[in-house]
Amino acid sequence: MWARADVRARLRSLVALGVLVGLTVGLAVAAFSGARRTDTAFARLRDRTNAADAIVFPGQVGVYKAEWRALRRQPEIAQIARWTLTFGRMTGLDEEAVFFVPADGAWLRDVDRPVVVDGRMFDAKKPDEVVVGVAALKNGLHVGSTINYRPYGSAQDDTSNVAPNGPEVKLHVVGVVRQIDEYLFVPGMVMVSPAFLDGPGAGTLLVENAMVRLKTGSREIVRLQRDVNKLVAPGTPIDNLHTIQRRVDTTLDVERTALTLLAFAIAVAGLMLVAQALRRSVSVLDDDVPALRAMGFDRSSFAMAPACSHLVVAGIGAALTLVTALIASRWFPIGLAAEIDPDRGIHADWTVLGVGLALVTFGVLGFAAVIGWRLTGTRGPRLVHRAAGVAARVRAIAPLTVGLGASMAFPRGRDRKTGPVRPALIGAMVGVLGVVGAMTINHGLNEALTHPARAGVTWDAAITPVKADRVGTEIAPSRVHSIAAVHDVSDVAVVGRQVTAADGTAGVQVFAIEPKIGSVELETTKGTGPKRDDEAAIGPQTAPQLGVNIGDTIIVGSIPHRVRIVGEALFPTDVHASFDEGIWLSPKTFARIEPASKATELNRTNVVAVRFRDGANKSAAFKRLMQAQGKSIASIAPPDVPLELSNLRNIRVLPKLLMGFLALLAAAAVAHVLATSVRRRRRDFAMLRALGMSRRSTRSIINLQGTAIAITGLIFGIPLGIFIGRLGWHLIANRVPLRYVQPLAVVATIVVIPVALVLVNVLALAPGRRAARLQPAQVLHAE
Repeated sequence: MWARADVRARLRSLVALGVLVGLTVGLAVAAFSGARRTDTAFARLRDRTNAADAIVFPGQVGVYKAEWRALRRQPEIAQIARWTLTFGRMTGLDEEAVFFVPADGAWLRDVDRPVVVDGRMFDAKKPDEVVVGVAALKNGLHVGSTINYRPYGSAQDDTSNVAPNGPEVKLHVVGVVRQIDEYLFVPGMVMVSPAFLDGPGAGTLLVENAMVRLKTGSREIVRLQRDVNKLVAPGTPIDNLHTIQRRVDTTLDVERTALTLLAFAIAVAGLMLVAQALRRSVSVLDDDVPALRAMGFDRSSFAMAPACSHLVVAGIGAALTLVTALIASRWFPIGLAAEIDPDRGIHADWTVLGVGLALVTFGVLGFAAVIGWRLTGTRGPRLVHRAAGVAARVRAIAPLTVGLGASMAFPRGRDRKTGPVRPALIGAMVGVLGVVGAMTINHGLNEALTHPARAGVTWDAAITPVKADRVGTEIAPSRVHSIAAVHDVSDVAVVGRQVTAADGTAGVQVFAIEPKIGSVELETTKGTGPKRDDEAAIGPQTAPQLGVNIGDTIIVGSIPHRVRIVGEALFPTDVHASFDEGIWLSPKTFARIEPASKATELNRTNVVAVRFRDGANKSAAFKRLMQAQGKSIASIAPPDVPLELSNLRNIRVLPKLLMGFLALLAAAAVAHVLATSVRRRRRDFAMLRALGMSRRSTRSIINLQGTAIAITGLIFGIPLGIFIGRLGWHLIANRVPLRYVQPLAVVATIVVIPVALVLVNVLALAPGRRAARLQPAQVLHAE
């Protein structure tokens, strides 16, 4: 019979085990539920806001006030919501501004209806109220901010470098909102009340475009493109928002994968720790097996007894799993998905929770029953322990302490003395693998973020000349030489862009680059750029849209020119096209594909691309260039970094989070086996001390056991971690897409070796001290 104190101690042990089970499974459930919510975050935001499927830009081909009635009658159209761009400057700051205004009241009310994050929606009858996107908070705008704005007059050109002559307006920010345009179109949009158009916006420079909802989603985009080209304006570009969605899908995919791996890591760690604790809990019956067998217990009774006694573990574990999963759900998803998710807060994913609760209930009781069943088949402990092959060879040639440490790290056979060595070896390998793999992926992320050229950003500044310096596709040589004369400018090129037809598809952006000084080119991911007038490079996304590959030919332009695809390239990004969409032509072909007309001039942009010399302070060089050109240019700006690349900043924490958790897992597994080794081999250590082994040598055995486990983890974990990390980064780079550069975190990987060895020896200090302090007489007398 157990004493009352023993019963209380046993109950506390079962409660502690139930808490361990509940916390482990609850956190794993929360992480996996977060991965599932990450996968649906954007779709839920799209549904909540009744988002558009496409954006139509007649303003890009010079049609500032389009006729939409004929398009509205087409069978694929569910709804058209018009919006207007207003151009001007923020007075006092002398900064250019482009704001968005609903033109018919449908946009931001029926289509792209925002989720209000802070404040309220603007009053449609008040011309001075605006709401801003979430990204505008980073630029200092918030509820209560005031914007002093002066728009350009209707007869002005926003690139003419003259002061706007429209009425000065004081706009008040009344709300912060979230909708899909924030992530697919323009981050931090400023959206003005529609009353602005009839008030201070009347008689100013306005460009009208439209959001379109299709009856069957993205499946009717091709038909929409054809109808817009026919009924609105030839060559009108269209943004397929379902295609552009990959700007966020890439990041969400990585976040979902990382959370899934985190959930898996928590589950594995929990399985290892819980299995060991549960095994020890059930094994308290081991010493009573002969007596119970004599009392008539059969094998089924031995299975039922521990299962029944662990009902309290299953009950506490299930309850705590539910509570932990619900509380932790408020922190999942993370990163970009957390920003997008329109339903942040406590959520119950009953599918995952159901699996978790079933796993806790039936897993605990089933495992306890299996251990109890196996106890009756135990024929007694094995008295002879043989070291594994490697350990045996070490014992043959190494000092006694080294041999004993290796034998304890790699035992052959299983009994109560061996302890959880195999889980520790696996944990060490997984820990090193995870740390090295996460470091490798993190190196790839950092390298891409510090080298925007991987995403097609191959110059440091883009200068838009005034009209007087633009003639067709040419820039006045005097302007080019003036720019090149600025200190730290090393390379200068003229970059042209226009929208044209390609293989019967209207609205494809084409580029040409004409180096003037030095060498400026687009980034290629496959093949080369165009070297001859009959060659072209194509964007990785445009190629499948046109159904072509490297080596095929296409026809581009209103004046048809046949060109052969010789490579894939990345392009300057803007709100109308992603950086993997476009066609790169030679300057001569670019100048010939469209007839000379006013519409062509409006559709074509020419900028001077500037690259600073290596090692220059780019911020200082940019300011110097801006001051040198002054009012003689229309504008100067750094190139836009693609959202696909910028969004990768949101996932930088995930490799580190996973790396930290796996390192903790490995440390916990090694610490557990070292502590268990001392406890289970008390008699062996006592005998060694009685035979004359010093305390220092006794401590060394534990240190050497940990070192052997760590070396095993390093031998297998480092190469596997490098392989998995490179594979993971290659998948991310292809998904974005980026130009893949093989990550090689040499310094970080080398640092792992001494850190791992130091860590296991620190973990061995306490167990080694306990082993060294054992009193041989007391231990052997108790045995």
